[in-house]
Amino acid sequence: LGAANGVILITTKKGKAQKPSVSFSASLRLTEPVTNHDVEDWGNYMRYDNAMARQVGMQPKYNDDELKAYETGKWAADGVTPYNLPYHVGDDYVHFDWYDYTVKKVAVNQNYNFSLRGGSEQISYYLGVGYSDDSSILNTDNYAYNRINLSGNVTAAITNNLTLTYTMAMRNSNQNTLADPNIDWNIQYYILATQPWMEPHPKGDNSHWSNTNEMMNAGAIFNDSGYAKNDTRVFNNTLDLKYNAPFLKGLTFQLSGAYDYNTLKSQTLMLKYDVYDYATNTYAGSVKTSNEYSELWTNNTRLYARAQANYNKQFGKHNIAATLAAEV
Repeated sequence: LGAANGVILITTKKGKAQKPSVSFSASLRLTEPVTNHDVEDWGNYMRYDNAMARQVGMQPKYNDDELKAYETGKWAADGVTPYNLPYHVGDDYVHFDWYDYTVKKVAVNQNYNFSLRGGSEQISYYLGVGYSDDSSILNTDNYAYNRINLSGNVTAAITNNLTLTYTMAMRNSNQNTLADPNIDWNIQYYILATQPWMEPHPKGDNSHWSNTNEMMNAGAIFNDSGYAKNDTRVFNNTLDLKYNAPFLKGLTFQLSGAYDYNTLKSQTLMLKYDVYDYATNTYAGSVKTSNEYSELWTNNTRLYARAQANYNKQFGKHNIAATLAAEV
């Protein structure tokens, strides 16, 4: 293949003179988080929050009565009104593990490869097919990647001096992420900074999302904030004809042609979602004011041709080599 500053050579595995042979491999990988976060109980959460406040000279948020009331389960009976903690009904105290809710214990990744090769003295062939599927360690379908690829070549001796080689490669990949790229940088923050006294949904209504810290409910982000999908297709073809001149030893002629095609389709959907008070299930606000959709298509096609003559001859201790080429 031609390039702006020279030539790029692309090669694939090739068949050879042998009986047809088939190979197949499969692998299954289990991925787990590099570090597992053991979430503290609510009592320690309050202690740490108070300690951080004191460290920077701020007033601690939770007093001793509130801490004792939570740990003994008696704040309703004792008339204690926890600071910023209205979410309890009688003895129904909530301590929700957002990390466990949003991060899988294990993610499964699959990879499969199949190949067929063979040939004779006059013709050889190779065909390879591969498929991979990588699932996310996060508990959402909006992070995913899969790819299928196909490659192959055929080399045929048309005459004693003329050889034809056809090489092709195809790839189709799909990648899903969340719509807002800024969320990728702050996922751990949204997970671990969300108040543990709230669950993803208000009491008794799984159709609504709770109004958590900064309205960034991790469940809503992963499931209802939208998506970005990138579908890529690549198709490369190369055809080579090589002729060894019988009238002058060391002289060869080669014609090469290539047709490359690739396309990228990107779809981004950013969704507005509402959040509700965890205790009362009343509307508390919205993330974004409206839905937004954008789509981008990119198509590239390339045709390339090259004609080349090579001469290479050794005379005793001397060697003569010359190349003449033209390309469009």
